[in-house]
Amino acid sequence: MELLFDSSELYVMDLGVRGCAVFGFDELKTALKKHGADIVKVNHWTQMGKGATLLVAGTTENRRIQMLLESAGTDYRLSPESLIVQRCDIPEGRALVLAGTDEKGLMYNLCSPGMGSTDICYGTGAFRRLSDAARYPAPRASLSLSCGKGRMNVFF
Repeated sequence: MELLFDSSELYVMDLGVRGCAVFGFDELKTALKKHGADIVKVNHWTQMGKGATLLVAGTTENRRIQMLLESAGTDYRLSPESLIVQRCDIPEGRALVLAGTDEKGLMYNLCSPGMGSTDICYGTGAFRRLSDAARYPAPRASLSLSCGKGRMNVFF
C-alpha cells in the first residue's frame, strides 16, 4: 500500500459533504494538517499538479464520484449507510475516493479507523493500512415486545 501523500501538498475535493458528514470531514482535515499536510481545495482534478494525490470525499449520489468508481470497476449501488474506499487512476495522478451511499455512510467512512482523528496518531503511516473496500452497515437485530394493546419495536 502507498502513503496518501508523500509531500506536504494534498489536494482535496469536496463532492457533497453535508449534514453529519461535515464533522467527519473537518476531523480528517484537522488530523491531516497536524501531520504536515498542506491541504489545497480544488473543484476538479484538472486543477491539481501532475503526479499529485487527490482525496475525494462525498456521496455516491454525485456523478463525478460515480465516474471515478466506475473507472475502477467498483459498484456504488449499495445499501444505505455503506461506505467505499477506492484508489483510482486519473490523468493527473492518483485519487483516493472516500464515499458513502448517504451522509451517514460518508461520516462513518471519514471517521473510520485509519482515517479519523483517533487513529491518525500513526501519522501518514495510517494510510499504509488503507485498502480498497466497500463496507455495509451491520444488520440490526430487532425485538418486538407486546405492551398491552400495542406493540413496541426496539432496534439495536
